[in-house]
Amino acid sequence: MRRRLSSRGWRKLVAALVALLVLLVNVAAPAGAAGGASGRTRSRAQRTRTKGGSERGSSGHDGPQQQPRVLEAKLSRYNFFELQELMEGIMEAALGPEVAYWRTRGVTCEDVADTVTRLHSVALDNVRVVLIRNNTWHFLMPARRPRDLAAVGGGDGVGGGDGVGGGDGAWTATAAALAGGAAGERVSGPGTVGSSSSSGGSSWQGGGGRRYRWPRLVAEPLGECTSPCHGQLRALHAAISGRLHARWASKKYDLPDMVFVVNTADNMQRYGLHSRAPIISVQKWWRVPWWTNSSSRSSSTSSGSSGSSSGSAENAAGSVTPAATLGRIGGALLQPQPLPGNVAAAVAAAVRGSDVEEAVLRGFGIDGRGGSSDSGGSRDSSGGGTPKAADADPLWTMVRRFVASRPPDLPPGVTAPNRLHSPPPPNPPLPARPSPHSADGDGGEARYGSNGTAPPTALPEYDMDLLLPTMAFSARSLAFFPWRRKKDVAFFSGVPYCPDYDTPHAACPRVLLAHLSHVARSINRSRTGAPSGAAAGTTTTTQGATTQPLNPLRPGPLHPHPAAAVSAAAGCLDVRLVRPYRHKPLGAARPFDVNVTLPAHPPTPIPDHARYRWLLNVDGLAGSSRMGLLMTTDSVLLKSRSPFIEYYSRLQTPGSHYLEFWSNASDPYDVLGVVAAARATAAADPAAVAAAAAANQAIAARYLSMQAKMLYARSALLAYHSLVPDMAQCVEDLAAALLSRRL
Repeated sequence: MRRRLSSRGWRKLVAALVALLVLLVNVAAPAGAAGGASGRTRSRAQRTRTKGGSERGSSGHDGPQQQPRVLEAKLSRYNFFELQELMEGIMEAALGPEVAYWRTRGVTCEDVADTVTRLHSVALDNVRVVLIRNNTWHFLMPARRPRDLAAVGGGDGVGGGDGVGGGDGAWTATAAALAGGAAGERVSGPGTVGSSSSSGGSSWQGGGGRRYRWPRLVAEPLGECTSPCHGQLRALHAAISGRLHARWASKKYDLPDMVFVVNTADNMQRYGLHSRAPIISVQKWWRVPWWTNSSSRSSSTSSGSSGSSSGSAENAAGSVTPAATLGRIGGALLQPQPLPGNVAAAVAAAVRGSDVEEAVLRGFGIDGRGGSSDSGGSRDSSGGGTPKAADADPLWTMVRRFVASRPPDLPPGVTAPNRLHSPPPPNPPLPARPSPHSADGDGGEARYGSNGTAPPTALPEYDMDLLLPTMAFSARSLAFFPWRRKKDVAFFSGVPYCPDYDTPHAACPRVLLAHLSHVARSINRSRTGAPSGAAAGTTTTTQGATTQPLNPLRPGPLHPHPAAAVSAAAGCLDVRLVRPYRHKPLGAARPFDVNVTLPAHPPTPIPDHARYRWLLNVDGLAGSSRMGLLMTTDSVLLKSRSPFIEYYSRLQTPGSHYLEFWSNASDPYDVLGVVAAARATAAADPAAVAAAAAANQAIAARYLSMQAKMLYARSALLAYHSLVPDMAQCVEDLAAALLSRRL
């Protein structure tokens, strides 16, 4: 039998365990002292980010030395109803001109069907037809009919014969289930639609009557593809129908039935340029200077138009004053929009006791308790809150009011064509490509040319697509770092993507700047006695057979950069690629048609970008979504001029919220002069530099978090639905067409 411990034995055992526990605590104490009390409460994301570099070095990969910590205010807890009210401030900037344009077009279901038909077989990795029915999303693809159905449809070029989509294919029962199985609404058969509504005699009547000319479509899952399109669609769908509906089930943030075309990847083809109904896009081509037209924002609310939302300033006479300098408009400092209440509290808590506390609180207008006089800080800080009114769906009420009352004025250069005119050809030419050497006198604004030849017809400088946010990347925190401790260099860390659109210079901007930075850094190391050789002062020749020392005074095949550019870059440029660039050219024409090899650097977390005073946003394949992430830091943004905008872009004024480079058609190194100008502004007008950073951070806090993106995305889709009065009949007609298999 086992011997049972006496009471004295139990006391001895407990005392031994307590002594062992005290010993372990004493051993672990020195290791935990450096982290402080806050380190024990950090989230898993924070611990992961620290491993990536937040505590390791000035750029996240420069060594194990300890550096001051980047302060972060999380953007994860919002008062959702307060955030919903802020959507009215973004709708004018994101959708104002587009709503006015499409209202003048008088979009009908016939226009929607025509747009779907024109685009259903174009670039399937990028363009998708989406049918939302009873809050269920269906992604529709062109369907090839089986041979036994080849004769069905009448041979009208849309639904029969040997037209597009004929032959073998994957016709499934998904279409029938989709058309008839939603919420008790049944389509009783080919030629009968389970709805009594109609639209001007243009809807399909049963028994051989007229219907819209839908293409042959079938529902298919997204699957996988090499481009980011499916990821964008999946993220959008998950954010709205998953997170938004699931988290706020009591409000039921559903979407009404609708059908639309979404373009999520290929932004160069401009699919919506000749469409008869709006296209939904993540980015779009827009080179109209919106900041010179203030009247188109006359319907903005005070919460949306305060400070930086208008993008321009008006004097007493009503004339527009262009931006004059970084951080100012018309001589007046940019005023950041009020932070949401919970964000203001998070910012105050994050900077409390630091040497940036006073400047940050003053810059955002936050009182000592973390509230903001204009941010609704008195609301329930738990994020639950209650709506002001008993409106069943206040967001849709807001959208309907906006669409119905938006003034018809458009920005300069934007015209609304007469919809009664014959539509343009279904295969539009590529965007206008003026010569990069033409003397248009605008400093590069219209110099997105290719080889100097233009197509016969010049296309407009804008697209009227409705913009959705990029759900794959969202702002997660605001980052703060003392200005005096920031590195006084322009920093970039990213993938070596090269634009698919034509730029003012025959070079890849990311790679060109990374190579210039690499050359300058290598020469600087050799001059200061650092190890030289292949790792420090060599580059691959055009043939890639040998390596030779770099000579900044003698540009040539080894490196094409002027000596002045190399010397200037050594003190102001730090551009790093996170993927290797092996034996590829800097550009397509001289002097950049030289193959180079660049090393890969570890990526730098976005919060650690705040350790640099100047942050570069350089376009990749198209417009770079990095801009919205860099706006979360308290650094100054230098943005490459781009023909693309996102939904928040018209809240910013180039030259005030950020400085532009890659805009001088005769100087591919104009970024060096931009950095010099930014440094001069910081020395002469530090308040303006701080105002520019705060204005960008406020936009990010209000509109670029995941919660804000979810609400805005729903607003944009509701606006699209409101622009098509007969959308309900349109959905029923498409559902009947899918069931009939006559498409």
